Amino acid sequence: MSNIIRFPIKKDVLVWAIENGDRSFEYLIRHFPKLNQWIQGEKSPALGQIKELSKKTSIPFGYFFLNDPPKEEIPLLKFRTINNENAKPSRALIDTIMTMEHRQAWMKDYLIENGQDSPLSIVNSFNIRMNPNNVASTVRKKLNLDEDLHSLTEEEFHTYLKDNLSKLGVMVMQSGIVGSQTKRTLSVNEFRAFVLIDDVVPLIFINRCDSLSANAFSLIHEFVHILIGKPEILNDREIPKSSLEDERWINNITARVLLPESIITNLYSEASRLKNRVDPYKFISRRSHVSELAVAIRLKELQLVNEDEVSKVRDRQEKNLKKSKGAGGDYYNTNLSRVDKVYMYAVIDSQKSGSLSIQNAAKLVGGSVKTWDHIVNNFGEAIY
Repeated sequence: MSNIIRFPIKKDVLVWAIENGDRSFEYLIRHFPKLNQWIQGEKSPALGQIKELSKKTSIPFGYFFLNDPPKEEIPLLKFRTINNENAKPSRALIDTIMTMEHRQAWMKDYLIENGQDSPLSIVNSFNIRMNPNNVASTVRKKLNLDEDLHSLTEEEFHTYLKDNLSKLGVMVMQSGIVGSQTKRTLSVNEFRAFVLIDDVVPLIFINRCDSLSANAFSLIHEFVHILIGKPEILNDREIPKSSLEDERWINNITARVLLPESIITNLYSEASRLKNRVDPYKFISRRSHVSELAVAIRLKELQLVNEDEVSKVRDRQEKNLKKSKGAGGDYYNTNLSRVDKVYMYAVIDSQKSGSLSIQNAAKLVGGSVKTWDHIVNNFGEAIY
């Protein structure tokens, strides 16, 4: 006779998990034939089955033992710039936001403990009534974008932006997956980036499933959100036609930061002289480190091209994005690239001082006890 121990799950909790998990009911019923009986309380799953159900749905294991469905309060979800405001957020987005909120809270505690918790002057320092040209000029100066950056690769430019944001006190995290779960990719269709506002440690998260040129737009866009003190989840196309006044203003600023009128008109003139040899959108995109679509939209704003041209570039970009695949690369370097450098230093410092266990330190950076030494050594080469 079997000694398998079974655990009844409250009906409301199980239904909530099914409705809010990563998988459809049809998918789950194929893998758990007795799922309907579990719901009705006729049978109970074994512990191993609950673990598997947790894995399939991406619902935390502990939730299944609650008496009532959990109430996940995520204020940031109210700030999505999504066309369909009623669209249900994926577990991938929810889990990523919750992880970033935890990291931000930990970092703030670390700064407070070390007497470095003075509010940043940049947070909520601008407003949408300010002159766009003046704001864009200020942002370019703060991020050192008036330097000659044409020779940088897209990856180098992306790192340059991240490093300059970090120097200003902004934490920048990025990834194309949920935590270290390579099979749970983040959807660009759902979101490109988000920003968590805090006057001590604001945080920008970038979806690296997007292109590097689109990431550049997202970084600037979310930085401007920090300047006006408003959180956001960005998921519209680059420079979307938003109906919200503040979003239109932010998109306007972002375009002027990345593609100042004097620079883009000069590049367009240069490309026009070489029109039989170069594609103007590709030419300007390579020189300015932004996407061809952002270039086309900016040129239209300056009345240098029409809407038909923008549509052609948009269609071409969407086809290219579908064809592109994420690169592999060294595991440790990839893991380190997902985490803000100042944050990583703080975690390593806390672990070395004994105030943080290796297990907790590894969790804070998306690693494991087994990989911790490698992570520290790889990162430490640039510090110690």
